[in-house]
Amino acid sequence: TSQPGSYDYRLTVAQPGNYSVTLDETPKYVITDTDASVDVANYLDVYDGKPHSITVSVKDKDGKDLAGEDSSALMPGTGHSRAAVVYYSSTELDENNYKTEGSIQPVKFTDVTDGPQTVYYFVEFHPGVSSYNYKGEGTVNILPRVIRVTADSGQTKVYGDKDPDELKYTVADSDFVGNDTQRTVMTGAL
Repeated sequence: TSQPGSYDYRLTVAQPGNYSVTLDETPKYVITDTDASVDVANYLDVYDGKPHSITVSVKDKDGKDLAGEDSSALMPGTGHSRAAVVYYSSTELDENNYKTEGSIQPVKFTDVTDGPQTVYYFVEFHPGVSSYNYKGEGTVNILPRVIRVTADSGQTKVYGDKDPDELKYTVADSDFVGNDTQRTVMTGAL
């Protein structure tokens, strides 16, 4: 495959002794750019114990996924598995560094972030799909999860006395996620 543009046909004769080719004019073929769109979805939600990143989707004018793992994105006869490859990094990517600084694995965050965290992306199109590449950025922002704690009634402490050996309280099991439990998350004193 070639870059988008106009090209001459190359004609050869399989039996040169029996035939010769005379062309009135050299026929041309044209490879055009794909009308591709690149969209990024930021991530903003509360802590759920799972890794999250931005989502970059690359589609052609018919909505076909050009960067996905499914077979509809395969480029027959090219040796390339995708029409476009998305690279990710926590540092800005450009034409000069996307293959050395970027990774095809998205930058992911699991724990609460200190505000929105920037994830950079660079979309490399296979030649013949598009003559230009895209770059951009998105953000991941994981907010603290709210848990509801209800202190058991009847617990007291006199000023100056030692803290009780155990504080008794109730936390809804649904407030914890992943491997987090009341024992791993909660500590405290009166």
